[in-house]
Amino acid sequence: MNYNKIEILREQKNFTKKDVYRAVGKSRQWYNDIFTVKNIRVDDLIVIARLFDVPINYFFEDEKNGYNDISQVNEQNIKYENDDVLKFFKKQIELKDGQIKFLQSLINK
Repeated sequence: MNYNKIEILREQKNFTKKDVYRAVGKSRQWYNDIFTVKNIRVDDLIVIARLFDVPINYFFEDEKNGYNDISQVNEQNIKYENDDVLKFFKKQIELKDGQIKFLQSLINK
């Protein structure tokens, strides 16, 4: 996940750090910990994505290679409370399945 994108969007949208952590219902320390600990709950990330009007996968996109890196998502930082997270991961699985099928078709030619 690209944690710097949170700061970039915050500055582009002219939000203060306080605006962001209050929108999520958290503290200033929580906001600072995002960048030092490099960990954020997915449901908190969804709130931030909505605040900045971007899809949640925006934070996982690799701008150079154009792919979504969800390899850092693990049981410790997946604590979701709504269906948006499940929809996101189902979409990721569909994308990966599509890529696998395409590569298999190339191999089988």
